[in-house]
Amino acid sequence: LVPELERLGFDLVLAGHSHSYERSHLVAGREVVAEATARPDGREELQVGCGPDSGTVYVVTGSASQTGGGSFDHWLMAKGMDVLGSVLLRAEGDELLVDFIDENGQLQDAVSLVRSQGC
Repeated sequence: LVPELERLGFDLVLAGHSHSYERSHLVAGREVVAEATARPDGREELQVGCGPDSGTVYVVTGSASQTGGGSFDHWLMAKGMDVLGSVLLRAEGDELLVDFIDENGQLQDAVSLVRSQGC
């Protein structure tokens, strides 16, 4: 399934397999093609390309009702936490904002996927 999603140019894939929150770097195949950079507003930013195999961000968002522990040291992952919470997605112009908000309403992770010029 993953090769097909990347071949079709998906920027973001959401899954809920484990009871945790995890977010990958920008990945193509089994390679990290970009890591997020910090912005002055506190968000992280990833420039996403267009077209086949330009990179995909994978988010595991399975901790809305319970957490399950586990290791968060996979080299493709940028963030991982065993915290109750939910993911909020918003589109603003050429950005897709991905926020992980914990059970107390606190922002735990914030990344913007920004479409590259010319897409």
